[in-house]
Amino acid sequence: MIGLGIIFIGFSGTLSKMLVIKNNAITVIGAIMLVISLAAGTIIGELIDIDAWLNNLGAILAQCFRRSQTSKFSEGFVISTLTVCIGAMAMVGALQDGLNHDPSILFTKSSIDFIIVLLLASSYSIGCAFSALPLLCFEGGITLLATLIKAFLTADMLW
Repeated sequence: MIGLGIIFIGFSGTLSKMLVIKNNAITVIGAIMLVISLAAGTIIGELIDIDAWLNNLGAILAQCFRRSQTSKFSEGFVISTLTVCIGAMAMVGALQDGLNHDPSILFTKSSIDFIIVLLLASSYSIGCAFSALPLLCFEGGITLLATLIKAFLTADMLW
Protein backbone atom coordinates (compact mmCIF):
# COMPACT_ATOMS: atom_id res chain seq x y z
CA MET A 1 0.00 0.00 0.00
CA ILE A 2 2.89 2.35 0.72
CA GLY A 3 4.27 1.67 -2.76
CA LEU A 4 0.93 2.45 -4.37
CA GLY A 5 0.68 5.67 -2.38
CA ILE A 6 4.15 6.73 -3.49
CA ILE A 7 3.33 5.94 -7.12
CA PHE A 8 0.17 8.05 -6.86
CA ILE A 9 2.05 10.98 -5.27
CA GLY A 10 4.76 10.74 -7.96
CA PHE A 11 2.33 10.62 -10.85
CA SER A 12 0.19 13.45 -9.54
CA GLY A 13 3.20 15.67 -8.88
CA THR A 14 4.77 14.95 -12.25
CA LEU A 15 1.59 15.20 -14.27
CA SER A 16 0.53 18.44 -12.61
CA LYS A 17 3.64 20.13 -14.02
CA MET A 18 4.08 18.22 -17.29
CA LEU A 19 0.57 17.98 -18.71
CA VAL A 20 -0.92 21.24 -19.94
CA ILE A 21 -4.48 21.52 -21.17
CA LYS A 22 -5.15 24.49 -23.48
CA ASN A 23 -8.00 24.93 -25.93
CA ASN A 24 -9.19 21.35 -25.37
CA ALA A 25 -5.75 19.98 -26.31
CA ILE A 26 -3.36 18.15 -24.01
CA THR A 27 0.34 18.89 -24.44
CA VAL A 28 3.37 17.63 -22.55
CA ILE A 29 6.17 19.94 -21.45
CA GLY A 30 9.51 19.07 -19.93
CA ALA A 31 9.67 15.44 -21.09
CA ILE A 32 13.12 15.87 -22.59
CA MET A 33 14.38 17.56 -19.42
CA LEU A 34 13.03 14.65 -17.39
CA VAL A 35 14.96 12.12 -19.48
CA ILE A 36 18.13 14.26 -19.45
CA SER A 37 17.92 14.68 -15.67
CA LEU A 38 17.51 10.95 -15.09
CA ALA A 39 20.43 10.14 -17.40
CA ALA A 40 22.67 12.82 -15.87
CA GLY A 41 21.89 11.61 -12.36
CA THR A 42 22.76 8.05 -13.30
CA ILE A 43 26.04 9.07 -14.93
CA ILE A 44 27.08 11.29 -12.01
CA GLY A 45 26.21 8.57 -9.51
CA GLU A 46 28.35 6.08 -11.39
CA LEU A 47 31.26 8.49 -11.81
CA ILE A 48 31.52 9.36 -8.12
CA ASP A 49 30.76 5.75 -7.11
CA ILE A 50 28.10 6.46 -4.50
CA ASP A 51 27.61 2.73 -3.93
CA ALA A 52 31.19 2.27 -2.71
CA TRP A 53 30.86 5.27 -0.37
CA LEU A 54 27.71 3.84 1.21
CA ASN A 55 29.21 0.38 1.56
CA ASN A 56 32.33 1.79 3.22
CA LEU A 57 30.30 3.98 5.58
CA GLY A 58 28.08 0.99 6.41
CA ALA A 59 31.12 -1.13 7.22
CA ILE A 60 32.56 1.57 9.50
CA LEU A 61 29.25 2.00 11.33
CA ALA A 62 28.87 -1.78 11.62
CA GLN A 63 32.25 -2.07 13.33
CA CYS A 64 31.17 0.53 15.88
CA PHE A 65 27.62 -0.65 16.60
CA ARG A 66 26.98 -4.29 15.73
CA ARG A 67 26.70 -6.91 18.43
CA SER A 68 27.72 -10.04 16.55
CA GLN A 69 29.59 -11.07 13.44
CA THR A 70 26.36 -12.32 11.82
CA SER A 71 24.69 -8.93 12.11
CA LYS A 72 23.07 -7.49 8.99
CA PHE A 73 23.91 -3.97 10.15
CA SER A 74 25.82 -2.84 7.06
CA GLU A 75 23.38 -4.42 4.62
CA GLY A 76 20.43 -2.79 6.40
CA PHE A 77 22.19 0.57 6.41
CA VAL A 78 22.88 0.48 2.67
CA ILE A 79 19.43 -0.80 1.69
CA SER A 80 17.55 1.71 3.85
CA THR A 81 19.82 4.59 2.77
CA LEU A 82 19.22 3.86 -0.88
CA THR A 83 15.50 3.44 -0.26
CA VAL A 84 15.07 6.80 1.48
CA CYS A 85 17.53 8.85 -0.60
CA ILE A 86 16.52 7.75 -4.09
CA GLY A 87 13.43 9.39 -5.47
CA ALA A 88 11.96 12.63 -6.62
CA MET A 89 10.38 13.51 -3.29
CA ALA A 90 13.80 13.85 -1.67
CA MET A 91 15.04 16.29 -4.31
CA VAL A 92 11.82 18.18 -4.95
CA GLY A 93 10.94 18.40 -1.25
CA ALA A 94 14.35 19.78 -0.33
CA LEU A 95 14.21 22.30 -3.20
CA GLN A 96 10.68 23.38 -2.25
CA ASP A 97 11.76 23.84 1.35
CA GLY A 98 14.87 25.82 0.42
CA LEU A 99 13.25 28.01 -2.24
CA ASN A 100 9.72 28.49 -0.88
CA HIS A 101 10.13 27.62 2.82
CA ASP A 102 7.44 24.96 2.36
CA PRO A 103 8.49 21.62 3.89
CA SER A 104 5.16 19.85 3.17
CA ILE A 105 6.70 17.36 0.71
CA LEU A 106 9.49 16.59 3.19
CA PHE A 107 6.93 15.99 5.94
CA THR A 108 5.02 13.57 3.70
CA LYS A 109 8.24 11.84 2.67
CA SER A 110 9.47 11.56 6.25
CA SER A 111 6.29 9.80 7.38
CA ILE A 112 6.56 7.34 4.48
CA ASP A 113 10.28 6.81 5.14
CA PHE A 114 9.64 6.21 8.84
CA ILE A 115 7.29 3.34 8.10
CA ILE A 116 9.61 1.86 5.46
CA VAL A 117 12.68 2.04 7.72
CA LEU A 118 10.75 0.41 10.57
CA LEU A 119 9.79 -2.45 8.26
CA LEU A 120 13.37 -2.80 7.03
CA ALA A 121 14.73 -2.68 10.59
CA SER A 122 12.63 -5.70 11.50
CA SER A 123 14.73 -7.72 9.03
CA TYR A 124 18.05 -5.88 8.92
CA SER A 125 18.56 -4.60 12.49
CA ILE A 126 19.36 -1.18 13.88
CA GLY A 127 21.65 -0.35 10.94
CA CYS A 128 18.58 0.92 9.10
CA ALA A 129 18.20 3.78 11.58
CA PHE A 130 21.59 5.14 10.57
CA SER A 131 20.24 5.92 7.10
CA ALA A 132 19.14 9.19 8.69
CA LEU A 133 22.76 10.44 8.52
CA PRO A 134 23.20 10.38 4.72
CA LEU A 135 19.59 11.50 4.31
CA LEU A 136 20.26 14.55 6.50
CA CYS A 137 23.37 15.38 4.48
CA PHE A 138 21.59 14.87 1.14
CA GLU A 139 18.31 16.68 1.80
CA GLY A 140 19.86 19.24 4.14
CA GLY A 141 22.57 20.04 1.62
CA ILE A 142 20.05 20.54 -1.17
CA THR A 143 17.89 22.73 1.07
CA LEU A 144 20.86 24.87 2.09
CA LEU A 145 22.09 25.15 -1.49
CA ALA A 146 18.61 26.14 -2.69
CA THR A 147 18.42 28.80 0.02
CA LEU A 148 21.79 30.20 -1.03
CA ILE A 149 21.08 30.31 -4.78
CA LYS A 150 17.51 31.64 -4.47
CA ALA A 151 18.74 35.23 -4.73
CA PHE A 152 20.28 34.48 -8.14
CA LEU A 153 17.20 32.82 -9.68
CA THR A 154 14.62 34.59 -11.82
CA ALA A 155 10.87 34.03 -11.63
CA ASP A 156 10.97 31.92 -14.81
CA MET A 157 13.62 29.66 -13.32
CA LEU A 158 11.50 29.08 -10.22
CA TRP A 159 8.37 28.03 -12.16
